Amino acid sequence: MSSDQLADGQTESALRAAAEAGDAVAAGQLGNLLERRDDSAEAERWYRVAATAGHAGAANNLGALLHKRGQTADAEALFRQAAEGGSSFGARNLAIMLESRGDCAEAERWYELAVAAGNVNAADDLGDLLEKQGDTAGAERCYRQAAEAGHVTGMYHLASLHEHRGETQEAERWYLRAADGGFDSAAFSLGQLYWERGYFADAERWYRQAAGHGHTAAANNLGYLLQQQGQTADAEHWYRVAAEAGDSAGAANLGFLLRRQGKTWEAEQWYRRAASAGDATGANNLGFILQERGDFADAERWYRRAAEAGNASAARNLAMLLGDRGDKRGEDEWHRRASVMAAGGEPPSGGTQPFTPRGHQDGHADGPRDPAPAGERRPRTIRQFSDAPPGAGMADVITSWDRLMRLAPDPATAVSYLARRSGVPFERIDHIREVRNCCAHPNSHGWPSQQDVDAANATAQMLFRRLDAQG
Repeated sequence: MSSDQLADGQTESALRAAAEAGDAVAAGQLGNLLERRDDSAEAERWYRVAATAGHAGAANNLGALLHKRGQTADAEALFRQAAEGGSSFGARNLAIMLESRGDCAEAERWYELAVAAGNVNAADDLGDLLEKQGDTAGAERCYRQAAEAGHVTGMYHLASLHEHRGETQEAERWYLRAADGGFDSAAFSLGQLYWERGYFADAERWYRQAAGHGHTAAANNLGYLLQQQGQTADAEHWYRVAAEAGDSAGAANLGFLLRRQGKTWEAEQWYRRAASAGDATGANNLGFILQERGDFADAERWYRRAAEAGNASAARNLAMLLGDRGDKRGEDEWHRRASVMAAGGEPPSGGTQPFTPRGHQDGHADGPRDPAPAGERRPRTIRQFSDAPPGAGMADVITSWDRLMRLAPDPATAVSYLARRSGVPFERIDHIREVRNCCAHPNSHGWPSQQDVDAANATAQMLFRRLDAQG
């Protein structure tokens, strides 16, 4: 017998003696010990003893035990007993059950009581309920309460709310805190945010973190990013990780990559898996392979499935296939429908062809799309450009940025690293970088304004003060 088992045995003996003598607290603790030992029948007996004697915590624990067994009516009654007895856990569990059956007004009342008692999980839950009801101000208040108490899901939800509003700097700050706390969806969302800004090294870093922890959408998007950079072996690896975990976008993208390598048979298997999971791109690409080898009936079936799901390329491919088979009416109808779909944002293909890889979507956030070449992208943070160089401060900006770069362990992620360490917003640090680059290498947009140079130098000095204070 281990020392832990011996200690548990001694604890059980003492608790059992006290419980049998009528101590409700001991009865509740004994039930908890027995439940951890997987002796649920005996745990239930002592939870009932304690709950009958008015122990709110035991009533909540008994409710949770019965809920696991599917005894929802009994569980709800016990959660209510616990909540009315002052248990914040009971109040939260009761609220969750009420919300799940659509009784949102009463659920909100019990969430509020749990939050008032300090239950941070309930604060996050209440924020979610309020956001669904359209009360974003109330949701923000609750999410912020949970986030500031260290609740990583609350941090993520607060960040997501800010991102919905277009407040990307505040969203980034809370995503970073949640990701640093191990919340993988926050790391994925950071990858999305940096992709949209064109910071592909930062995007890759956060996609890797999330993908390495099993986030399948991040694995797919990491594969897409690597494919765009020409790293096809690594791209295939991450597509495969996503696809084998059941991600239909990863399966479709893996199929596309394999087909380009001439591995048509394997590509077909992954397209089929994606298509069977409801992925329209996979269904369209499967139809293309089948049409190529003359299996027109099966090709039509998959084109039709993809087209009916709104894929304009599949609708165009189906129209041409029907035309080739003499179905003029069907051809005209699907050409018409393809044009309608394309008018909604997806351009029709010029001919029968498979759809190219696309990024995965997670909640409200857009998946990756082809980035503009870095040399063609206008600097995002510079307020105004000038035909003449600024009168002063250029050398200071260049020197300051070079010094800041030496403080970052990885130059590719220097901006986000400095933002996390200092608390200075990402955009203000990135402004230093862009001003420095335009001072050192004036581009087609011109020189940065004196106002931009002065602001960049002020931000740099603030950064140095904060970093120096950290030691």
